[in-house]
Amino acid sequence: MEIEVNVAEAKIGQFVTRLDVPWEQTNFALQGFLITANAQINELHRCNCKVFYCESERSVPGTLSIPKFNFQEPDSPEEVETQSNRQSFTQDVVGVFLSPVFFATGMISDAFKAIFPAKIQPQSKFVPKPVDPKINKAIDSIRVKDSARIRKTFGGNSNVPQQIILHAETESIVSEVPKAQRIKSDLSKKLPDLINDMSSSNLSSQLDTSKGAVNEVVSSIIRNPGAMQLINGMKAADLKAHQQALDVSLTMICFGRELCMPHEVLVDLGIGGLFLDIGYTTLLHGLFRKRTPMNAAELKIAKNHVKDGLSILESSGITNPIVVEMVSNHHERYDGSGFPSGLHGDDIGMYGHMAAITAAYVALVSGEGGRKPMTPSKAIGVMLKEAGKAFHPTLIHQFVRVVGIYPIGSLVQVSSGEIGIVIQEHKMWRLRPTIKLVLNKDRLRLKDQKVIELISPENSEVHVVSELGLKDCPKITDKDFLLE
Repeated sequence: MEIEVNVAEAKIGQFVTRLDVPWEQTNFALQGFLITANAQINELHRCNCKVFYCESERSVPGTLSIPKFNFQEPDSPEEVETQSNRQSFTQDVVGVFLSPVFFATGMISDAFKAIFPAKIQPQSKFVPKPVDPKINKAIDSIRVKDSARIRKTFGGNSNVPQQIILHAETESIVSEVPKAQRIKSDLSKKLPDLINDMSSSNLSSQLDTSKGAVNEVVSSIIRNPGAMQLINGMKAADLKAHQQALDVSLTMICFGRELCMPHEVLVDLGIGGLFLDIGYTTLLHGLFRKRTPMNAAELKIAKNHVKDGLSILESSGITNPIVVEMVSNHHERYDGSGFPSGLHGDDIGMYGHMAAITAAYVALVSGEGGRKPMTPSKAIGVMLKEAGKAFHPTLIHQFVRVVGIYPIGSLVQVSSGEIGIVIQEHKMWRLRPTIKLVLNKDRLRLKDQKVIELISPENSEVHVVSELGLKDCPKITDKDFLLE
């Protein structure tokens, strides 16, 4: 929603989209920017701007005078419901901005002091603070609206449910972490046998076995997705060969949750994630386990894994359309450059696009095929450049909301030199996560670990300087991921 603002009412936190003067006569580098400093407001006055226009969804709540209006629900209001109770989404929309452009915008101290005046002290024991209900309502409204729009894009596909389920977080991350740890442990124990035994003769029985475990994972992610993401940061050494399948499965479930998919669809997405590369099990063992880049001949053989995977599903009598679409199309690309069929655009299907995005992301951050693993933020940056080319332009931006810039469970180093684990993202300010500091600047364990919230004004000068891998920090243990 674009709102006209008099230059005298310019404030830090407003996202400017248009001016009443030519951009060329200003010193602004970008046509469209977030006001983060008084110097930008002074420039608006200097260039004789009288009025400018702001996008409410990209501005900080409370910085604009937004006319109240009723949120327009999807075509069938009865299709909108929450996991805990059915409710109407007719509500006042508070401007909030979630696009990756906003995530990539650096914040400076005066912006935080102006917008977040309350003093928040770091805590030795993490106690999640409740999110402002207005922000939650705004974000939920955007999720519902975006989910309805995406469904319309794939409206001709009968496998795409029109029912929109807004899954409410019913547990704090602290209370859900122990449950998530147990649930992931149960699935991890079954995973080696599941992956190694994916022959056409017993895949149906393996599907029954995995469904129960995946159903529990879905329930945990619905209650609080951050808990499972945090626990998944603990990469078990005995699961190296199967961790990628687990990562794809968990991420697909989180992706579906963000898109307000029903519980039963989330289970199918999780199953599809586990079975995505079942065709590789028909390849030579050495090629399946290869950890170095494949040559041209090996790559040609490896591309057959999609066809082989579909054959395994067919001979096993598995016809679930969501799983089949994911296995069939996870290497297809939006511009038609993928394989095996060279499909493009909506012909790939929503689940095919979701699988393609998720599989590519996991491959980049895990270092598939002997490549050097990328940090999550670098992987996201690479993939965003392919929006509208390799990846569906709308779904890739939805995916960014799922993983964030600094995903929960990732390791980061802050400007003080200390190293910690991201344990919570801020729903608006994605560059300002909450971090559990574990190591000092010399990478030795801190005697007194602490939790810092970068959104706090007193931490306005502290920022993330780099992301790290577990190999970079051998002194970080699995126990550090638990919020005890």
